[in-house]
Amino acid sequence: IGIEAERKMFSHTLGVNTHKGAIFSLGIIVAATAYLSENSKATDVDSVLDICAQMAQQSLSDFDNMEQHKSFGKQVFAQHKIKGIRGQAAAGYPDVKPAFEYLKKCIMQGDDINTAGAKTLCRLMVSVEDTNIIKRSDIETLKAVHKKAQMIIESNAEDITEQMDKLNREFISLNISPGGCADLLAICFLLYFICE
Repeated sequence: IGIEAERKMFSHTLGVNTHKGAIFSLGIIVAATAYLSENSKATDVDSVLDICAQMAQQSLSDFDNMEQHKSFGKQVFAQHKIKGIRGQAAAGYPDVKPAFEYLKKCIMQGDDINTAGAKTLCRLMVSVEDTNIIKRSDIETLKAVHKKAQMIIESNAEDITEQMDKLNREFISLNISPGGCADLLAICFLLYFICE
């Protein structure tokens, strides 16, 4: 199913990878949730992420043979030891759990979905080793993005969506995208709607 989704994506984007990481991750989340439901087990966040980790362990075998199926993910791993979305999945999405809790807290405190999402995306951008940013630029740019997101959080401003919109325009001008962070945010939302 994932391969078919990827094929459809490429046919619509003229061969550009716009959602490969999301297809991978959301597929794993849905499969883990279905497994838990089918086996009459709780579909809480911890259980879903634990099953994801078990399912995704085999994706790390890609790093065993660096010459086979060369990809940008393998190149980043070779240069920086960053495992990208495969590493996130195989570790049970360690950046998702705190981001999910933060999203839930924002919504419980009265933030609308967009504001809660903007705040959560900013939090993810502080720490996630987003290989999409590295691919479009370099590791130094990723570090700069971490700092910019941290500055937005520390400003504690009321206009988070305006600040994130301004940052988005800056990223567009630099041709960079925190697509990995966006994928993790999508996972947070999916888990919120499944588990809450």
